[in-house]
Amino acid sequence: MYTLFRAENLSITLDGMRMQASLPQNKLSYIREAKSTALYKFYPIVIACLLWGIRWTRKQIVVFYDNSATVEIINEGCSKIPIINSLMRRLT
Repeated sequence: MYTLFRAENLSITLDGMRMQASLPQNKLSYIREAKSTALYKFYPIVIACLLWGIRWTRKQIVVFYDNSATVEIINEGCSKIPIINSLMRRLT
């Protein structure tokens, strides 16, 4: 899976399937207010899981990231940023 999240545009590619979207202004304002690069990395993971998670039933998901804050959030299951915590609850 490859993700790209720039400005208000989100793009996710998985096994030849591609999803592109523009975020609604209310969601975008939450992300900008959080001022967290981890959120920009984490948000596409949540969207991909919501879209394609059913295909991953009984499979182990391995995520590689170059952003240590994102890795820490995934490993610990929580963050100091409320919107990331609400997204994390969507995954568990």
